[in-house]
Amino acid sequence: MMEQLAAIMLLISCSDDMAICNEVEAPQAAYATQEICETQIGGAIRENASAAPLVLGKCVTVNVDELQEDAWITWDINPAGELVAAVEFDDDIEMAATSRYAQAETSLISN
Repeated sequence: MMEQLAAIMLLISCSDDMAICNEVEAPQAAYATQEICETQIGGAIRENASAAPLVLGKCVTVNVDELQEDAWITWDINPAGELVAAVEFDDDIEMAATSRYAQAETSLISN
């Protein structure tokens, strides 16, 4: 059986020095494909540009079958200033708490 993939859009607003960053609500929680998410992310970043000095975005691919479980997006900003993100499930949540931005542990998908 072929796995079916979808994408979750993650938007982060930051202070100009990136010392304070928070998640911003995306226009929709999930997209049917990575490609659809990628076409929408630029507009979503522009829509939020007036709310913070810096807005970053990323589309994170997820397996649709896994969305039946509790899923979390964990994210961080690497030393190069790039947003890195991953989808974590149940057993990985403790690891997520060690993220630089622990407040990013917002559950986007739940049963």
